[in-house]
This record gives sequence, C-alpha cells and structure tokens, in this order.
Amino acid sequence: MLRRHEPVPPIPRIAIVSSADLTVGQAIARQLTQHHVQIAPVGPPLSTGRLLPKTGHEDLQTVGPDNGTPSHWASMQDAVRVVVEQWSRLDLAVIIQDEPSPTEFLKLSEAEFDASVDGPLAGLLTGIRAASEPMRGASAGCIICVFSCGQHGAAAAARLGAAEMLIRATAVELAPFGIRVGGVAAPHIKQHPEVIANTVTFLASADASYVTGTTVICESNRSL
Repeated sequence: MLRRHEPVPPIPRIAIVSSADLTVGQAIARQLTQHHVQIAPVGPPLSTGRLLPKTGHEDLQTVGPDNGTPSHWASMQDAVRVVVEQWSRLDLAVIIQDEPSPTEFLKLSEAEFDASVDGPLAGLLTGIRAASEPMRGASAGCIICVFSCGQHGAAAAARLGAAEMLIRATAVELAPFGIRVGGVAAPHIKQHPEVIANTVTFLASADASYVTGTTVICESNRSL
C-alpha cells in the first residue's frame, strides 16, 4: 500500500548564494526569489565581498553579521553560521567560483597551473563542507557549485575534470544525510547568467530530487 506524503516545496526556502556581487550571482538570486526563497547573499568564498543589493523582490532578504544589516562576511563558514543563527537551518547553498584568467598551455608555468586548478577546487571544497554541516543535522539539503570550465587548455580541462569528480565524490558521501550535490559549468559564466540561473533553479527544485553528483555543462553547441 502506498503511503501518502506531504507535498514537497519546489525549492528550498533558506538559501545562501556566494559571490553574489557577480552578475551570475545576482541572476541566480533573482530566479530563486521568484520561487519564494529567502536569500542570504555572500561575497566570494574565503574572501570579503559585497552583499547583493535589493532587486525589487519583496521576499529577498539580505542579512549580515550585525543584526541583519548588510555587511561583509569573511568566509563561507561565517555566512553559514549567521544564517543558521537567524533561521535555524540552511536548505540550499549555491557556491560560485569566478573565472580564472586563461593561459595558453605552452606559456603555463607549474605554479600558474596549480593556482588555476587548486584554487577553485579548494573554494568549492570549503564551501561544500561549510554548507553541509547544518544540512547533515537536518538530514536534508542541496548544494550547487557554479564554475567556469574554460573553452580550451590543459588547466581548464583539469579544472573541469577535477571539479566534476569532487562533486560526484561529495555527493556520494553526503547522500546518506539526504543532501544532494550538483554542478553547473560554462566556458564563461558571466556571459550567460540567465541560462546558468535557470539551470541552478532546476537543480534546486523538486523536479531534480533524484539528481545528484551530476554537473550540467551549459555551452550550447560548442562541444558539437
């Protein structure tokens, strides 16, 4: 006999959008607020950034560490702590990594390669770990990583492959806690913010409740 379940909200209600000062972060926040999600925008992971300004959506919430006043957060960990203190939970985290500067393979030094690959991966790992802590306690949550896969080059290929495997591995580890982890990649995330925002909104919705460990690459016909 099938058991009747309560309807699942289409999108988690309390969310963090990192790097919300980027164009793509603002587009994602706008899309989510249209689905009645309360957003706590933060700056780039592991660095200080501007909070997202008001965009006209009544249900958009900007909070900071000083009694809800828009301010700066030093890290993703601080942002998660403030959100949990204010709302007692975190349902969705969108972690955005900015685009690294492209460098040709023949001109790429070992140090530049390490910085191009290790830096973004460390930011994603730190963000996933911080966001998953309150979600593990609630046995539910969704984490979506947004990053640039670059068009060509050894560093871009290594970054994409490593990020995809990181997302898949963390999805496996967090699955027993009811947490989904997904990725959205594009050659240039700043050029198509609305497309990326639509993809993030889908992955955060109930329609994608069985989708985890997958990275969606938004690149139109570039790979055909």
